[in-house]
This record gives sequence, C-alpha cells and structure tokens, in this order.
Amino acid sequence: MLYKAYADKETYLNIFPNGEIPDAEIEGFLLQASRNIDTLTYNRIVGQGFDNLTQFQREVIQEVV
Repeated sequence: MLYKAYADKETYLNIFPNGEIPDAEIEGFLLQASRNIDTLTYNRIVGQGFDNLTQFQREVIQEVV
C-alpha cells in the first residue's frame, strides 16, 4: 500500500482558497506534511488509522497539513 497524504488538493483549497502552492508541487508538499505529522505523533495516527479518528481530529489534522 502506498502512503497517502491526510489531505488532498481539494481539501487544501477548501481550507485555504487563496493557497499559493503551484499545482505541480502541491501533492508532494501535502505528502511531506503528512509524513512530518506522523513523525511528530510517533505514528499514532497510522497505528489507530486515520478513518478511526473522530471527525474533529481528522479536520484538525487536515488543516495542519
């Protein structure tokens, strides 16, 4: 299974409609941010499963990404 970012381009643009990340780079930045979050949380999100988090927790993580 490939690593999947916690937020996609559509989610990013919904949260930050004036976002300035170029289209060619956005997926890479979202993936890097998601991996950084996993490192900072000692992979607890991975262990529990993103889909098993509360709606509030998922929204906060996506906003942080």
